[in-house]
Amino acid sequence: MNKKKLISIFMVIFIISNLCGCKSESKENAGQKEINICINIQDRDAETLLNYIKNEYEKKYPMNKININTAMNLDDISEGFNKEKYDMALTERTSIIELSRNGLICDISQIIENNKIEDRYFNSLVYCGIYGNKNYGLGIVPFPVEIVYNKKLLDKMDIKEPKNIEEFYKIVEKLNFQGKKIPVILPEYLDIYSILFTSIFNNMYYLNNFAEYYDSKNKYLDFSNEIQKNFNYINELYRKKIIKKDTFFNISVEQLQDLNYNETPIMIATFNKRQTQDSELIKDYEVFDFGNSFRNVIMYNPLICVGNNSLEKDEIKNFIKYIYSDEFQKKLCQQKYYTANVKLNKEFGSSYKKIVLNHIAYANKRNLNLYCNIPSKLSKEIKLKIYDILDGKYNGLEWKNAIRSVYK
Repeated sequence: MNKKKLISIFMVIFIISNLCGCKSESKENAGQKEINICINIQDRDAETLLNYIKNEYEKKYPMNKININTAMNLDDISEGFNKEKYDMALTERTSIIELSRNGLICDISQIIENNKIEDRYFNSLVYCGIYGNKNYGLGIVPFPVEIVYNKKLLDKMDIKEPKNIEEFYKIVEKLNFQGKKIPVILPEYLDIYSILFTSIFNNMYYLNNFAEYYDSKNKYLDFSNEIQKNFNYINELYRKKIIKKDTFFNISVEQLQDLNYNETPIMIATFNKRQTQDSELIKDYEVFDFGNSFRNVIMYNPLICVGNNSLEKDEIKNFIKYIYSDEFQKKLCQQKYYTANVKLNKEFGSSYKKIVLNHIAYANKRNLNLYCNIPSKLSKEIKLKIYDILDGKYNGLEWKNAIRSVYK
């Protein structure tokens, strides 16, 4: 056999084998459906949660594939929905409000009804996605912000366990006087002063349906007297030396080991971070329970939303159904996440801190983060005004000046 014939035979074999391989691969992928999801929250816990959902869903439904895309900002998400690049987004509530106002995401009320989510989950999980009497998103797991304490250290410092928020402030004042700072463990996208402002707003000067006035300069000005009271209260805490600019400091769970453990009687922590749950130091702390007289802040981040052109896809409906199934929520519990699932809250109550679970159970829209109901440009301005107050620059016009700075 000459050389040319030998080469020709090898070429034929090569082509046939490749064709067979392509045919086999095509057969293997036949019927596979893809769900394209984007996420724009730069937080390790949110990314960990999404990857866990993806892996568990693909194990359960191997013919469905989840593609995760990272969106840098709201413009990226909007462009992706416009071009039908994304079916769903995992994002924060303010983005969901913006996307719904631009007509890019759909009302998922029917999915909520079909899966009986309002019956099977606590109110806050559904509230966090409502805007303008429609539901554009759903939370996945709650992130309650809790004040925790080490009873042995409080006893050592001759400090009684506080029964209400006013007594807690007295402890903060005493620690300030001693030059001791309070560690804060929060998601990467939050700071303690947004939580402080929200806590004051939710507990003292709450405005019902405040989200309805989203990005409305005139409406915001109409509520100047009410919202200014939040700044006034922060100034009162500052004037009484209860809080200062350096009272709190952010810290990661990993950095807890570096703290002087004997000088950390109280902390503020988000109690659905898996790293927090696993920390040996956190296990030495109890959660303050101020009863129904105090509303702690509870967040859901990320929330899921669905693009207008994706709602009718069976794989999207199936994916949402899976996330909110008791089967998957039970897996989240096993992964040490708290859940807003009513049934599992009762079932796993003995193995978690019951106070935290009760906070989740009784939460409603008055527990949600105020910053989720206002544009990010205004949130940033509020933060600057709080810093001014803690620098001794209070003038009683913080809210009006924030509005004027944002809406020039």
